[in-house]
Amino acid sequence: MRLYRRRTWKVWASLCLILGAAFLPYMTTPIAAQTTTGGLRGAVMDVTGAVVPGATVIAKNAATGVEYKTVATSEGIYTISRIPPGTYHVRAEAQGFKTAEVTGVEVGVGKDTVVDFRLEPGAITEVVTVTGGGEVLIEKDTAQISATIQSRRIQDLPINVAGGGLDRVVLLLPGVRTGFGNVNANGVTLSVNGNRARSNNFTIDGVDNNDLSIGGPNYFVQNRDLVQEYQVVTNNFSAEYGRNQGAIVNIVSKSGTNEFHGTLAWYHRDRKLFDSLTNLEKRAGQKDPLPDLVNVFDYTIGGPIVKNKVFFFHAGHFIRNPQVADLRTTSLAPTPEGIQMLKSAFPNNPAVQYYADYSAFALPIGNPTIRPDVPTSTITIGSLKVPVAAVRRTVPLSNRLDEFNVRGDVHPGDRDRIWGRYFIQDRPGKDFLVDVRGWTGDIPFRTQQAGGGWTRNISTRSVNEFRFNFSRLFVIFGGGGSGGKGNIPHPDQIDKALAFLNITFRADNGAPLLTVGPATNLPQGRTVESFQFNDNFTLTVGRHQMKMGIDIRRLRNSVPFLPNVNGLFTFSTAQRLADNAPNFLTVALGPATLKYHETDQFYYFQDDWRIRPNLTLNLGIRYENTGQPMNLLNEITVARERDPQRAFWRQDLPLEARIVPRVPTDNNNWAPRFGFVYTPRWGRWLFGGDKTVIRGGYGIAYDPAFYNLMLNISTSSPLVFLTSVANFPVPDPVPTGDKVRDAAVRAGVIRFNTFDPRFFARTVPALDFRQPYVQQWSFGLQRELFRENVLEIRYVGNHQVGQFQTVNFNPFIGNLVRGFGGVRYVDPADNQVKTLSFPGFPQFLPRGVTPLTCTDNPATADNEAICDGRLFPSGAARVRINGVSASYNGLQVRYDGRIRQQWTYLISYTWSHTIDNSSEVFNFDTGNSVTVAQNPLNITRAERGNSGFDARHLFAASWIWDLPFRRDQRGFLGRLIGGWQFNGIVRIQSGQWFTPVQRQLINPYEDQLFVQSFIGRSHLRPFNGNPAAPIDRVGIADVDACVFYRLAICGTSGGVPILRSSPTGFWLLNDLNQGKFTPVTPNDVRVIVNGPGAAQRFGTPFGTLGRNVFQGDRFEGVDLSIFKNTRITERVSIQYRLNLFNAFNHPTFGIPNSIFVEEAGRTYFNFQENSGGRRTIEMALKLIF
Repeated sequence: MRLYRRRTWKVWASLCLILGAAFLPYMTTPIAAQTTTGGLRGAVMDVTGAVVPGATVIAKNAATGVEYKTVATSEGIYTISRIPPGTYHVRAEAQGFKTAEVTGVEVGVGKDTVVDFRLEPGAITEVVTVTGGGEVLIEKDTAQISATIQSRRIQDLPINVAGGGLDRVVLLLPGVRTGFGNVNANGVTLSVNGNRARSNNFTIDGVDNNDLSIGGPNYFVQNRDLVQEYQVVTNNFSAEYGRNQGAIVNIVSKSGTNEFHGTLAWYHRDRKLFDSLTNLEKRAGQKDPLPDLVNVFDYTIGGPIVKNKVFFFHAGHFIRNPQVADLRTTSLAPTPEGIQMLKSAFPNNPAVQYYADYSAFALPIGNPTIRPDVPTSTITIGSLKVPVAAVRRTVPLSNRLDEFNVRGDVHPGDRDRIWGRYFIQDRPGKDFLVDVRGWTGDIPFRTQQAGGGWTRNISTRSVNEFRFNFSRLFVIFGGGGSGGKGNIPHPDQIDKALAFLNITFRADNGAPLLTVGPATNLPQGRTVESFQFNDNFTLTVGRHQMKMGIDIRRLRNSVPFLPNVNGLFTFSTAQRLADNAPNFLTVALGPATLKYHETDQFYYFQDDWRIRPNLTLNLGIRYENTGQPMNLLNEITVARERDPQRAFWRQDLPLEARIVPRVPTDNNNWAPRFGFVYTPRWGRWLFGGDKTVIRGGYGIAYDPAFYNLMLNISTSSPLVFLTSVANFPVPDPVPTGDKVRDAAVRAGVIRFNTFDPRFFARTVPALDFRQPYVQQWSFGLQRELFRENVLEIRYVGNHQVGQFQTVNFNPFIGNLVRGFGGVRYVDPADNQVKTLSFPGFPQFLPRGVTPLTCTDNPATADNEAICDGRLFPSGAARVRINGVSASYNGLQVRYDGRIRQQWTYLISYTWSHTIDNSSEVFNFDTGNSVTVAQNPLNITRAERGNSGFDARHLFAASWIWDLPFRRDQRGFLGRLIGGWQFNGIVRIQSGQWFTPVQRQLINPYEDQLFVQSFIGRSHLRPFNGNPAAPIDRVGIADVDACVFYRLAICGTSGGVPILRSSPTGFWLLNDLNQGKFTPVTPNDVRVIVNGPGAAQRFGTPFGTLGRNVFQGDRFEGVDLSIFKNTRITERVSIQYRLNLFNAFNHPTFGIPNSIFVEEAGRTYFNFQENSGGRRTIEMALKLIF
């Protein structure tokens, strides 16, 4: 009999059609089926290679004694699906054959371990046993790129300090680097295969663990003794996996076994006593670090309630961390003497009084002191010279966390397995909002998860698994606090916090000044709840193992958040502060708390088709739909604007002009998956028989929108009355939000049924806003070199399509097209006032683009002139679109192995390149310095460059070495010198890409209103100088230095700037900031400030410096641990641990302290104001039984 009889492909095609027909009616508003189990599969044959149909295959869990049975199909194929991960003894038996048994087979989460049997003729009572297993195996069954990190590595490797989060273990895998962004992190943010840090899907026990507000996990697993294993999928070619296009990080919690086991651990760190000094601490002359005492207590206990039937597992994790936060800055604030001078000189000026009473040295928390290593200066307000200095404050903090976990597993019979669990973490977060300016508040945090599952063996060839989970994340930013008058209120009083005073002028020596007031987005908070229902069905028919499933999630999100509700006052000159005449007040009025609801649906069908014993096809299709929750904003504005009593905007306008547009739901997110796995059985000298696997695949995956995108839309017009008004004075020396808004209403700045929201600054979604997707592919080879040693080499690539992007949708292009003139300056040669004119550059814009000419209509309250020079008859508009295209290509190598049960190791290397036209929707100095394109009408090709997530080289090596001598620990000497371990991690990562930017040097060619309203920094990049010049040298055109940016050294005459010409046309900005004029040429500097003068000389207003062409410091880290295991009895041992993180105290400075070119000669490209990190020593005692 042949091993496999030919079957028609129509089996797979028919099932696809049937499943599609069944699911199609329900696909209206859809998230993903992740797994917490593994499986076994293979073929049962006789010694001639003929199949043995109907053979019984039994897998026995070595820890629990639970057995799982199946019967091979007529093709000799067997599958045991959805069983708990662990070690199994697997046997196959059939009449007329000896029983074959393979012991020590490791079943990992999310994949099937392949065990093939060849039965010998004989009595069934005769047993042929093969010792197999081991966790290092080649993948004979799936093209999916995944890794299972076993409990031993989680527990013993120096992944992170206790309480620091365990996701750092994922950095040991190929293609994984540290990410960036305002993303939740369980120890580290992750970027996988060039994808964004928000593009990862986190699960615990196969159920949802995502914070949809910003991305990342919402429950932070820190107790390593809680973890059975990590499963990380980096290319998801199985349709069972989805929701995100990056990695899937699934943590499987431990369950009880037939033996009572447990741990009791104490981890201890004392920074002052054990740790090294950082670069900043050394520069400050400190002898020791400030106190930071960390004690972490863990315990676990698990075992049987009824042997082979009912099991329990319980764990606790507690952090007690009194510490002192050392906060310091190089920006300046009025000294205590300066505060008194201001209060006395301006007793009736609310702006100056507020600035004085609430500046850094006036707020008591942390006992602010003057930094002696930063030069002091003065600010000139009126005729008053006020001393200012850099501040340092040391704030006692108490970092406390309590965590409890409990899990139960029940096996009522051979066909059923039921489990449930409850997790909770709680952290008070006292004074966690404290900043160097002296403002503070609490960040209380609580996250909970409750869920379970039921697996039912319907027959020997079909299994169904149902799971339910409820999760809740609660976190607020504000309330409490120990800062006296610097306390930020609770979000319940979100509209009664103090206003923000934005001081943009500088000290007399050019140093920046500290702002005053809580950040404009504080206080805030969020409560995120998720209800998940998931069902997966597995059926084995002939050569096919078919999986299908459905995942429904109901999400509820309550968010108190409204930036600028308390007012933002901007002062660009000291004289404006003296006159209480801010450049503008920005203030918001509208709903401060929003409650989002979302229903997510995911459906999939997967067929793993074993065409031949050495060839398997993975064929699947997936459908995802996450609805369009931002349409809540449309519903709110429609209901409000239809009610004249509640409407904000002019009622004579059409409704569509007064509301947030409705965005169609993205209903076509189909994700096909294809993979193949081939084991060549020819060329034995090369491929080693069954020891080589060639595999590859292609798939599509989608990313959901995250709620912060919606929050940006919900905090601007037309949902919110967000307005800016010039010269509006600070109304009170204690300007809380209610006072600011009341003053604005009295002055007529806020009026209802009066304004057109289109003339306000707006953030809106594109009308075709949808989910991004990625096309991913791979091709590679796995080779078992010798027992339990596997080498894998693979090419991995992807194409990301439609990632989220921020664009200036209605840019000001008047000066770009028409140029501008009438710029006054004083010529020092004759002391006469003259004017300058600057050309337009219409050749850099698309043909036919013409700026509007708009004038104000005095008959309305609106400022219709705001559209002058813009594309459309409205104001500044920030729009979220799907405009980013990215590509990743990588060569990835992994070597995984064990030697003599002593040494376990994993080595990985990745060479890759990621290119995109934008790496995030927000500004992040690390990789996405400016979020919008410098040419608003060329947002793709002109922005193409190194991605912020690009890392050319990634190397990681880890090992666990059980030293071989006296391992049995017999006798006193054996206990003394036996039981030692030496473990370590070595990791190297290429430096972070970044782009130098201009923060305050705003160019008249750019859209200044958009910059001020949305991004806070220039979107024009500098000009390229000489790549061989010193990297920190910055040039500036003389016209730009003296006329446009009015550097104090050039001076003024009668309020008109004096133009001091350079013989080369450029000054060295590094020296100008020190009060010296040094002429340079573009060949002498690395970059040149982008101003009108430079634009005229270079013939373009758009900087010639590319995106992300500079790299920060390369990361090089070595973490080591030494364990001493001492056996007390056969079942009880004590373990001492010494962990050294950054063992060789190698500093890593990241990107420079400042990437802002105006800081040239101070902190620009200055790594010395960065910490550089420290060596951290941790000791632990652990009782194991």
